[in-house]
Amino acid sequence: MTTSGGSIRTSASDVKVLMRYHAPRSWLDGQAAVVTRKIGKGSFTYVGAWLDDASTKRSVQWMLTESGLKPDVFPAPEGVEIYRRVQGSRRFHQTITLPTAMKDALAILHRC
Repeated sequence: MTTSGGSIRTSASDVKVLMRYHAPRSWLDGQAAVVTRKIGKGSFTYVGAWLDDASTKRSVQWMLTESGLKPDVFPAPEGVEIYRRVQGSRRFHQTITLPTAMKDALAILHRC
């Protein structure tokens, strides 16, 4: 697999294209953006694109499903963050509720 200016080129026949660029009137239109390949008992996935929030969420969900990994925390409502804490043999979850003003400030920082 090689990359050139954003385009992913593969020579192996067992590489699976998961996402393609949709960029009408661009040389990237229809080119592979995300590919995966089984290797031994696992797989290798290459993301060669900037994904929007919805695509990132779908990609992470697919990766979790494919790998069999389970998140070690429970779903949290909007504005609540959960952190797993480990101290020796003790394991617990800490929750933090973000005030609205802080959520807005964090959203601005993540866009930078």
